[in-house]
Amino acid sequence: MTDSWPIDLNRNDALTAPKGFFASACHAGIKRSGKPDLAVLVSELPCNAAWVTTQNQIVAAPVSVSLEHLRQTDSEIYGLVLNSGNANAVTGEQGVLDAQEMCRHAAAALASRIPQISASSLAVMSTGVIGVPLPMEKVRANIESLCKSVSRSGGSNFAQAMMTTDTFSKYGFVEGRGWSIGGAAKGSGMIHPNMATMLGVLVTDATIEPTVLQKMLTRCVDQSFNRISVDGDTSTNDMVLLLANGASQTEPNHEEFEAALDILCRHLAKQIVRDGEGASKFVTLQINQCRNESEGSIIAKTIATSPLVKTSWFGQDANWGRILAAIGRAGPDIEPSRISLRINDLLVLQHGTPCPFSDEEGKKALAPVDINIEVNLGLGFSSVTYWTCDLTHDYVQINSAYRT
Repeated sequence: MTDSWPIDLNRNDALTAPKGFFASACHAGIKRSGKPDLAVLVSELPCNAAWVTTQNQIVAAPVSVSLEHLRQTDSEIYGLVLNSGNANAVTGEQGVLDAQEMCRHAAAALASRIPQISASSLAVMSTGVIGVPLPMEKVRANIESLCKSVSRSGGSNFAQAMMTTDTFSKYGFVEGRGWSIGGAAKGSGMIHPNMATMLGVLVTDATIEPTVLQKMLTRCVDQSFNRISVDGDTSTNDMVLLLANGASQTEPNHEEFEAALDILCRHLAKQIVRDGEGASKFVTLQINQCRNESEGSIIAKTIATSPLVKTSWFGQDANWGRILAAIGRAGPDIEPSRISLRINDLLVLQHGTPCPFSDEEGKKALAPVDINIEVNLGLGFSSVTYWTCDLTHDYVQINSAYRT
Protein backbone atom coordinates (compact mmCIF):
# COMPACT_ATOMS: atom_id res chain seq x y z
CA MET A 1 0.00 0.00 0.00
CA THR A 2 1.12 3.54 -0.66
CA ASP A 3 1.59 6.32 1.88
CA SER A 4 0.83 8.94 -0.78
CA TRP A 5 -2.63 9.83 0.59
CA PRO A 6 -2.38 12.83 2.93
CA ILE A 7 -4.23 12.56 6.25
CA ASP A 8 -5.96 15.80 7.23
CA LEU A 9 -5.38 16.08 10.99
CA ASN A 10 -7.26 19.37 11.21
CA ARG A 11 -10.60 17.83 10.26
CA ASN A 12 -11.80 17.01 13.77
CA ASP A 13 -15.22 16.67 12.12
CA ALA A 14 -13.80 13.86 9.97
CA LEU A 15 -16.80 11.60 10.60
CA THR A 16 -19.22 14.09 9.08
CA ALA A 17 -16.91 15.49 6.40
CA PRO A 18 -17.94 12.92 3.74
CA LYS A 19 -21.26 13.78 2.09
CA GLY A 20 -24.50 12.70 3.73
CA PHE A 21 -23.33 11.96 7.29
CA PHE A 22 -24.65 13.66 10.45
CA ALA A 23 -23.73 13.24 14.12
CA SER A 24 -24.23 14.58 17.62
CA ALA A 25 -23.15 13.83 21.18
CA CYS A 26 -24.13 14.78 24.71
CA HIS A 27 -23.39 14.09 28.36
CA ALA A 28 -26.12 11.76 29.60
CA GLY A 29 -24.58 11.13 33.00
CA ILE A 30 -23.10 7.69 32.29
CA LYS A 31 -19.59 9.09 32.96
CA ARG A 32 -18.87 10.83 36.24
CA SER A 33 -16.54 13.26 34.49
CA GLY A 34 -19.28 15.31 32.83
CA LYS A 35 -17.75 14.64 29.41
CA PRO A 36 -19.80 13.44 26.37
CA ASP A 37 -20.87 9.83 26.77
CA LEU A 38 -23.80 9.29 24.37
CA ALA A 39 -23.59 9.84 20.61
CA VAL A 40 -25.21 9.03 17.31
CA LEU A 41 -23.89 8.96 13.73
CA VAL A 42 -26.32 8.60 10.85
CA SER A 43 -26.45 8.83 7.06
CA GLU A 44 -29.32 10.33 5.11
CA LEU A 45 -28.85 7.43 2.64
CA PRO A 46 -28.59 3.71 3.43
CA CYS A 47 -25.00 2.51 3.79
CA ASN A 48 -23.26 -0.65 2.74
CA ALA A 49 -21.46 -1.83 5.87
CA ALA A 50 -18.30 -3.80 6.59
CA TRP A 51 -17.04 -4.71 10.04
CA VAL A 52 -14.45 -6.51 12.14
CA THR A 53 -15.17 -7.42 15.77
CA THR A 54 -13.45 -8.72 18.88
CA GLN A 55 -11.92 -12.21 18.91
CA ASN A 56 -12.61 -12.50 22.65
CA GLN A 57 -14.98 -15.37 23.47
CA ILE A 58 -16.75 -13.09 25.95
CA VAL A 59 -18.70 -10.86 23.58
CA ALA A 60 -20.52 -7.76 24.80
CA ALA A 61 -24.23 -7.27 24.11
CA PRO A 62 -23.76 -4.33 21.68
CA VAL A 63 -21.47 -6.43 19.49
CA SER A 64 -23.98 -9.28 19.38
CA VAL A 65 -26.88 -6.94 18.65
CA SER A 66 -24.96 -5.10 15.93
CA LEU A 67 -24.02 -8.34 14.19
CA GLU A 68 -27.63 -9.51 14.32
CA HIS A 69 -28.82 -6.23 12.81
CA LEU A 70 -26.23 -6.44 10.05
CA ARG A 71 -27.41 -9.98 9.30
CA GLN A 72 -31.07 -8.94 9.25
CA THR A 73 -30.46 -6.04 6.87
CA ASP A 74 -27.98 -7.83 4.61
CA SER A 75 -25.25 -5.36 5.69
CA GLU A 76 -27.27 -2.26 4.81
CA ILE A 77 -27.70 0.16 7.70
CA TYR A 78 -28.04 3.89 8.34
CA GLY A 79 -25.61 4.45 11.20
CA LEU A 80 -25.00 3.72 14.85
CA VAL A 81 -25.66 4.83 18.40
CA LEU A 82 -22.82 4.75 20.94
CA ASN A 83 -22.20 5.17 24.64
CA SER A 84 -19.01 5.34 26.69
CA GLY A 85 -18.48 4.87 30.42
CA ASN A 86 -20.23 1.50 30.44
CA ALA A 87 -19.35 -1.52 28.30
CA ASN A 88 -22.74 -3.26 28.63
CA ALA A 89 -20.69 -6.48 28.72
CA VAL A 90 -21.38 -9.55 30.85
CA THR A 91 -24.79 -8.07 31.63
CA GLY A 92 -26.90 -11.09 30.61
CA GLU A 93 -30.12 -10.95 28.67
CA GLN A 94 -30.89 -7.51 30.06
CA GLY A 95 -27.78 -6.18 28.37
CA VAL A 96 -29.06 -7.42 25.00
CA LEU A 97 -32.47 -5.86 25.63
CA ASP A 98 -30.81 -2.57 26.59
CA ALA A 99 -28.70 -2.50 23.43
CA GLN A 100 -31.79 -3.20 21.34
CA GLU A 101 -33.70 -0.48 23.16
CA MET A 102 -30.98 2.06 22.40
CA CYS A 103 -31.46 1.32 18.71
CA ARG A 104 -35.25 1.54 18.95
CA HIS A 105 -35.19 4.91 20.69
CA ALA A 106 -32.62 6.29 18.26
CA ALA A 107 -34.57 5.09 15.23
CA ALA A 108 -37.81 6.58 16.54
CA ALA A 109 -36.15 9.94 17.14
CA LEU A 110 -34.50 9.94 13.70
CA ALA A 111 -37.60 8.85 11.78
CA SER A 112 -38.74 12.43 11.05
CA ARG A 113 -35.44 13.02 9.21
CA ILE A 114 -35.02 9.53 7.73
CA PRO A 115 -38.44 7.86 7.33
CA GLN A 116 -36.98 4.52 6.19
CA ILE A 117 -34.86 4.04 9.32
CA SER A 118 -35.60 1.21 11.75
CA ALA A 119 -34.01 -0.20 14.90
CA SER A 120 -32.44 -3.04 12.93
CA SER A 121 -30.84 -0.56 10.53
CA LEU A 122 -28.64 0.83 13.33
CA ALA A 123 -25.54 -0.66 14.93
CA VAL A 124 -24.71 -0.02 18.57
CA MET A 125 -21.35 0.38 20.32
CA SER A 126 -20.48 0.60 24.01
CA THR A 127 -17.21 1.00 25.89
CA GLY A 128 -16.29 1.31 29.54
CA VAL A 129 -16.58 -0.78 32.69
CA ILE A 130 -17.49 -4.46 32.26
CA GLY A 131 -20.18 -6.17 34.33
CA VAL A 132 -22.26 -3.13 35.28
CA PRO A 133 -25.83 -2.73 33.97
CA LEU A 134 -26.24 0.13 31.50
CA PRO A 135 -28.09 3.02 33.23
CA MET A 136 -30.92 3.05 30.74
CA GLU A 137 -32.88 5.74 32.57
CA LYS A 138 -30.08 8.16 31.62
CA VAL A 139 -30.05 6.93 28.03
CA ARG A 140 -33.84 7.25 27.71
CA ALA A 141 -33.81 10.77 29.12
CA ASN A 142 -31.30 12.05 26.55
CA ILE A 143 -31.45 10.00 23.38
CA GLU A 144 -34.40 11.77 21.71
CA SER A 145 -32.88 15.25 21.98
CA LEU A 146 -29.51 13.81 21.01
CA CYS A 147 -30.84 12.33 17.77
CA LYS A 148 -32.81 15.42 16.87
CA SER A 149 -29.70 17.58 17.18
CA VAL A 150 -27.58 15.72 14.60
CA SER A 151 -25.71 18.02 12.24
CA ARG A 152 -22.95 18.13 9.66
CA SER A 153 -20.65 19.63 12.30
CA GLY A 154 -21.23 16.92 14.91
CA GLY A 155 -18.37 14.62 13.95
CA SER A 156 -15.92 16.10 16.45
CA ASN A 157 -18.39 15.70 19.32
CA PHE A 158 -18.97 12.07 18.35
CA ALA A 159 -15.21 11.41 18.44
CA GLN A 160 -15.03 12.91 21.93
CA ALA A 161 -17.93 10.81 23.16
CA MET A 162 -16.10 7.62 22.16
CA MET A 163 -13.30 8.18 24.68
CA THR A 164 -12.76 6.49 28.05
CA THR A 165 -9.18 6.71 29.37
CA ASP A 166 -8.09 8.36 26.10
CA THR A 167 -6.39 11.71 26.55
CA PHE A 168 -7.18 13.01 23.06
CA SER A 169 -9.56 12.38 20.17
CA LYS A 170 -8.27 10.27 17.30
CA TYR A 171 -9.53 11.15 13.84
CA GLY A 172 -8.44 11.54 10.24
CA PHE A 173 -9.80 12.46 6.82
CA VAL A 174 -8.67 11.49 3.31
CA GLU A 175 -10.00 13.09 0.13
CA GLY A 176 -9.92 11.09 -3.06
CA ARG A 177 -10.96 11.87 -6.60
CA GLY A 178 -14.62 12.70 -6.13
CA TRP A 179 -14.97 10.75 -2.86
CA SER A 180 -13.66 10.92 0.70
CA ILE A 181 -13.15 8.81 3.83
CA GLY A 182 -13.39 10.01 7.42
CA GLY A 183 -12.60 8.07 10.55
CA ALA A 184 -12.37 8.21 14.32
CA ALA A 185 -11.23 5.69 16.91
CA LYS A 186 -10.95 5.27 20.65
CA GLY A 187 -8.46 3.24 22.62
CA SER A 188 -5.72 3.71 25.18
CA GLY A 189 -5.44 0.57 27.30
CA MET A 190 -6.43 -3.10 26.96
CA ILE A 191 -4.92 -2.93 23.48
CA HIS A 192 -3.45 -5.91 21.61
CA PRO A 193 -3.55 -7.34 18.06
CA ASN A 194 -6.69 -9.23 16.97
CA MET A 195 -8.73 -6.38 18.36
CA ALA A 196 -8.65 -4.89 21.83
CA THR A 197 -10.43 -2.22 23.89
CA MET A 198 -10.94 -0.07 20.88
CA LEU A 199 -13.72 1.17 18.68
CA GLY A 200 -13.25 2.43 15.16
CA VAL A 201 -15.80 4.16 12.93
CA LEU A 202 -15.02 4.83 9.27
CA VAL A 203 -17.36 6.51 6.80
CA THR A 204 -17.16 7.19 3.09
CA ASP A 205 -19.38 8.78 0.49
CA ALA A 206 -17.96 6.45 -2.18
CA THR A 207 -20.07 3.82 -3.92
CA ILE A 208 -18.68 0.35 -3.13
CA GLU A 209 -20.38 -3.04 -3.18
CA PRO A 210 -20.58 -4.68 0.29
CA THR A 211 -18.49 -7.78 -0.38
CA VAL A 212 -15.70 -5.68 -1.87
CA LEU A 213 -15.92 -3.28 1.06
CA GLN A 214 -15.65 -6.16 3.54
CA LYS A 215 -12.54 -7.59 1.89
CA MET A 216 -10.89 -4.17 1.86
CA LEU A 217 -11.63 -3.48 5.52
CA THR A 218 -10.45 -6.91 6.65
CA ARG A 219 -7.14 -6.49 4.86
CA CYS A 220 -6.64 -2.96 6.18
CA VAL A 221 -7.49 -3.90 9.77
CA ASP A 222 -4.98 -6.76 9.62
CA GLN A 223 -2.27 -4.26 8.69
CA SER A 224 -3.25 -1.60 11.24
CA PHE A 225 -5.54 -2.19 14.23
CA ASN A 226 -4.37 -5.80 14.46
CA ARG A 227 -0.74 -4.69 14.58
CA ILE A 228 -0.78 -2.60 17.72
CA SER A 229 -0.26 -3.51 21.34
CA VAL A 230 -0.24 -1.41 24.51
CA ASP A 231 -0.48 -4.04 27.23
CA GLY A 232 -1.30 -7.43 25.71
CA ASP A 233 -4.94 -7.46 26.82
CA THR A 234 -7.95 -7.79 24.54
CA SER A 235 -11.52 -6.97 25.47
CA THR A 236 -15.17 -7.76 24.86
CA ASN A 237 -16.57 -4.80 22.93
CA ASP A 238 -14.21 -4.11 20.06
CA MET A 239 -15.56 -3.25 16.66
CA VAL A 240 -14.39 -1.43 13.57
CA LEU A 241 -17.31 -0.41 11.36
CA LEU A 242 -17.04 1.01 7.83
CA LEU A 243 -20.08 2.66 6.26
CA ALA A 244 -20.33 3.59 2.56
CA ASN A 245 -23.41 5.64 1.61
CA GLY A 246 -22.59 6.42 -2.05
CA ALA A 247 -23.62 10.06 -1.62
CA SER A 248 -20.78 11.24 -3.87
CA GLN A 249 -22.20 9.11 -6.70
CA THR A 250 -18.61 8.12 -7.44
CA GLU A 251 -17.33 4.55 -7.62
CA PRO A 252 -13.60 4.81 -6.92
CA ASN A 253 -10.80 2.74 -8.36
CA HIS A 254 -10.70 -0.09 -5.82
CA GLU A 255 -6.93 -0.12 -5.51
CA GLU A 256 -6.85 3.63 -4.89
CA PHE A 257 -9.65 3.45 -2.34
CA GLU A 258 -8.02 0.61 -0.41
CA ALA A 259 -4.69 2.44 -0.37
CA ALA A 260 -6.41 5.47 1.17
CA LEU A 261 -8.34 3.32 3.64
CA ASP A 262 -5.14 1.52 4.62
CA ILE A 263 -3.22 4.67 5.42
CA LEU A 264 -6.18 6.10 7.37
CA CYS A 265 -6.49 2.91 9.46
CA ARG A 266 -2.74 2.91 10.14
CA HIS A 267 -2.92 6.55 11.21
CA LEU A 268 -5.73 5.85 13.68
CA ALA A 269 -4.00 2.71 14.99
CA LYS A 270 -0.78 4.63 15.64
CA GLN A 271 -2.73 7.35 17.44
CA ILE A 272 -4.10 4.70 19.80
CA VAL A 273 -0.57 3.55 20.66
CA ARG A 274 0.65 7.13 21.10
CA ASP A 275 -2.16 7.55 23.63
CA GLY A 276 -1.37 4.25 25.37
CA GLU A 277 -2.20 4.44 29.06
CA GLY A 278 0.77 6.06 30.80
CA ALA A 279 2.99 5.63 27.74
CA SER A 280 6.09 7.78 27.32
CA LYS A 281 7.52 6.02 24.24
CA PHE A 282 6.06 5.18 20.82
CA VAL A 283 7.88 2.09 19.57
CA THR A 284 7.95 0.80 16.00
CA LEU A 285 8.97 -2.86 15.82
CA GLN A 286 10.32 -3.90 12.44
CA ILE A 287 10.83 -7.65 12.10
CA ASN A 288 12.79 -8.21 8.89
CA GLN A 289 14.10 -11.22 7.01
CA CYS A 290 11.54 -13.60 8.52
CA ARG A 291 10.28 -16.71 6.72
CA ASN A 292 6.74 -15.38 6.50
CA GLU A 293 4.46 -12.75 8.00
CA SER A 294 2.87 -15.22 10.40
CA GLU A 295 6.15 -16.01 12.13
CA GLY A 296 7.17 -12.35 12.10
CA SER A 297 3.87 -11.40 13.73
CA ILE A 298 4.31 -13.96 16.51
CA ILE A 299 7.78 -12.64 17.27
CA ALA A 300 6.63 -9.00 17.19
CA LYS A 301 3.73 -9.76 19.55
CA THR A 302 6.04 -11.52 21.99
CA ILE A 303 8.44 -8.56 22.11
CA ALA A 304 5.60 -6.04 22.35
CA THR A 305 3.99 -7.79 25.32
CA SER A 306 7.11 -8.53 27.38
CA PRO A 307 6.96 -6.52 30.64
CA LEU A 308 10.74 -6.78 30.95
CA VAL A 309 11.27 -5.32 27.48
CA LYS A 310 8.65 -2.60 27.89
CA THR A 311 9.96 -1.44 31.27
CA SER A 312 13.52 -1.28 29.90
CA TRP A 313 12.26 1.12 27.22
CA PHE A 314 10.71 3.27 29.93
CA GLY A 315 13.96 3.26 31.91
CA GLN A 316 16.03 3.99 28.78
CA ASP A 317 18.04 0.85 29.51
CA ALA A 318 19.35 -0.71 26.28
CA ASN A 319 19.11 -4.20 27.75
CA TRP A 320 18.79 -5.85 24.35
CA GLY A 321 19.16 -9.31 25.88
CA ARG A 322 15.52 -9.06 26.95
CA ILE A 323 14.50 -8.61 23.32
CA LEU A 324 16.57 -11.62 22.28
CA ALA A 325 15.04 -13.70 25.06
CA ALA A 326 11.55 -12.73 23.83
CA ILE A 327 12.48 -13.73 20.28
CA GLY A 328 13.82 -17.05 21.51
CA ARG A 329 10.64 -17.96 23.42
CA ALA A 330 8.19 -16.72 20.80
CA GLY A 331 7.87 -20.12 19.11
CA PRO A 332 9.13 -19.94 15.52
CA ASP A 333 12.45 -21.62 14.80
CA ILE A 334 15.33 -19.15 14.68
CA GLU A 335 19.08 -19.24 14.10
CA PRO A 336 20.72 -17.07 16.78
CA SER A 337 23.91 -16.62 14.77
CA ARG A 338 21.94 -14.84 12.02
CA ILE A 339 20.12 -12.28 14.17
CA SER A 340 21.01 -8.58 14.06
CA LEU A 341 19.37 -5.92 16.24
CA ARG A 342 19.33 -2.13 16.05
CA ILE A 343 17.82 0.37 18.51
CA ASN A 344 17.30 3.59 16.55
CA ASP A 345 20.77 4.26 15.12
CA LEU A 346 22.59 2.05 17.61
CA LEU A 347 23.61 -1.40 16.33
CA VAL A 348 23.70 -3.65 19.40
CA LEU A 349 23.92 -7.10 17.80
CA GLN A 350 25.24 -8.17 14.40
CA HIS A 351 24.86 -11.73 13.13
CA GLY A 352 24.59 -13.04 16.67
CA THR A 353 27.64 -11.13 17.94
CA PRO A 354 27.24 -8.29 20.48
CA CYS A 355 28.41 -4.84 19.37
CA PRO A 356 30.15 -2.85 22.14
CA PHE A 357 28.50 0.39 23.26
CA SER A 358 28.57 2.51 26.40
CA ASP A 359 25.69 2.99 28.86
CA GLU A 360 25.51 6.59 27.72
CA GLU A 361 25.11 5.52 24.07
CA GLY A 362 22.39 3.07 25.04
CA LYS A 363 20.51 5.67 27.04
CA LYS A 364 20.79 8.16 24.20
CA ALA A 365 19.33 5.63 21.74
CA LEU A 366 16.25 5.20 23.94
CA ALA A 367 15.89 8.86 24.93
CA PRO A 368 13.56 10.00 22.06
CA VAL A 369 9.80 9.60 22.32
CA ASP A 370 9.82 7.72 19.00
CA ILE A 371 11.93 4.55 19.05
CA ASN A 372 12.58 2.16 16.17
CA ILE A 373 13.56 -1.41 17.00
CA GLU A 374 14.83 -3.28 13.94
CA VAL A 375 15.27 -7.05 14.14
CA ASN A 376 16.83 -8.87 11.19
CA LEU A 377 16.35 -12.63 11.56
CA GLY A 378 18.34 -13.62 8.48
CA LEU A 379 15.83 -16.34 7.58
CA GLY A 380 13.81 -15.10 4.60
CA PHE A 381 12.39 -12.16 2.71
CA SER A 382 9.23 -11.20 4.65
CA SER A 383 8.86 -8.17 6.93
CA VAL A 384 6.31 -7.23 9.58
CA THR A 385 5.75 -3.90 11.34
CA TYR A 386 4.08 -3.53 14.74
CA TRP A 387 3.51 -0.49 16.91
CA THR A 388 3.68 -0.55 20.69
CA CYS A 389 4.76 1.52 23.70
CA ASP A 390 6.58 1.29 27.00
CA LEU A 391 5.19 0.27 30.39
CA THR A 392 5.29 2.99 33.04
CA HIS A 393 4.31 3.76 36.63
CA ASP A 394 1.33 5.71 35.27
CA TYR A 395 -0.08 2.61 33.55
CA VAL A 396 -0.22 0.83 36.91
CA GLN A 397 -1.84 3.85 38.56
CA ILE A 398 -4.50 4.26 35.85
CA ASN A 399 -5.52 0.61 35.89
CA SER A 400 -5.36 0.10 39.65
CA ALA A 401 -8.11 2.67 40.07
CA TYR A 402 -10.14 2.37 36.84
CA ARG A 403 -13.50 1.74 38.52
CA THR A 404 -13.01 4.43 41.13
